[in-house]
Amino acid sequence: MHTNHIPIKFATGLTILRDIVDGKNIIVPAGQKLTSELLHQIPKLLQSNIIVVKPQLNLNQIVKDNIANYEKEATKQVIKIGKQIPAGTVLFEAGENTHTAFLLLNGEIEIKINNRIIATINKEGSFIGEMAAIRSKPRSATAIAKTDCMVHSFDGKSLIGQAKTQPLVMVRLCRNLAMKLHEINQKISEESTSTVSEQDITQAFDKTNDSQSGMTKTYPAGKTLFKQGETSLDLYILLDGKLNIEVDGRHVASLGERGSIIGEMSSLLSQPRSATVRTETACTLASICITKLEQFTSFMPGLLEKIAISLAERIAQTNTDYIRLVN
Repeated sequence: MHTNHIPIKFATGLTILRDIVDGKNIIVPAGQKLTSELLHQIPKLLQSNIIVVKPQLNLNQIVKDNIANYEKEATKQVIKIGKQIPAGTVLFEAGENTHTAFLLLNGEIEIKINNRIIATINKEGSFIGEMAAIRSKPRSATAIAKTDCMVHSFDGKSLIGQAKTQPLVMVRLCRNLAMKLHEINQKISEESTSTVSEQDITQAFDKTNDSQSGMTKTYPAGKTLFKQGETSLDLYILLDGKLNIEVDGRHVASLGERGSIIGEMSSLLSQPRSATVRTETACTLASICITKLEQFTSFMPGLLEKIAISLAERIAQTNTDYIRLVN
C-alpha cells in the first residue's frame, strides 16, 4: 500500500485528491484539507474508508501523530471500563500461575523481586504482567499498587475475545511487546516469526470487502518485499513459497513456514525495516496495512493473538540469548 492511501480517521490536516462520497452525495470535494471539525461531519460508516491524500515530505509523521491522537481519544473509552484499585493492592505475586494482564490508565505500580523494588511503572498505557499471562507461565515478579490506580484487566488466555471487544488494547499490547523486543534487539539482532491460518486470512479479506485493508498476491522469485532502512506500513503473511532475510547485505535466514508473519515489528513501531526480505522462490503473500489492523482483526482476532504470543516468546528468547551473551 502506498503511504498516501490513508484511512479517513488518520487524515486530519491532509489534503484529499479524490472526492469523499456517501452514495451519490459528495461530502468533501477533492482539493480540500481535512480538519477535525470536518471529520466529525463525516458519517461513521465512512470512517474506515481509505482516501488518497496529497503527498508531502512529512506525511508519515502527520499520520503517526494522528494515530497517536486517535488512540488517546480511544483510551478515554477504555477508561470508562477501567477499575479503580487502592494503594497497596497486590495485582499478582511472584510464582503465581495466573493469567490476568493489566493496562495502567493512571497511578503507579511497583514491581518487586524478593521484596526488592526493581521498577516503578507510572506511564499511562503501560502493560503489567502481560508476558506471563499470555505465555501461561508463572509470574517472575510481584506487582503492587504504590498509589491509587486505575487499570483495565483482561485474561491473557482469552486474547481473541479481547481483540473482538477492545481491539485498541490489543494493538497497544502488540506495540508494547514489539517495543520491548526492539530495545533488546539493539544488543542482539535476530529475525523471528509467528504463524496464522491461510483460511482465516481469506475469510477476513472476504469479510472486510476492502481492497485497501490488504491483498493477496503472488511474487516471482527474486522479488524484494522491502529493504533494510525503508519505512512502510505493511506487514506480510507467507502463504506459500520461501523467503530470504538479509541484514547489512548478509544472508541471515530462510523462511518457508506457511502462515509466518513478516515485518510486524517495524510496522507496529513505525520504524525503518531492520532487514531486507526477498523471495527465494515464487511466493504467495497476504499484505495488511498496519493502519487497518484494528478493522481487519475485528474479523480475524486470531491475528493479534498470534502476534502478541510470538512477540512475547521472542522477548523471552532474546532475553535468554542476551544473558548468555553478557555472561
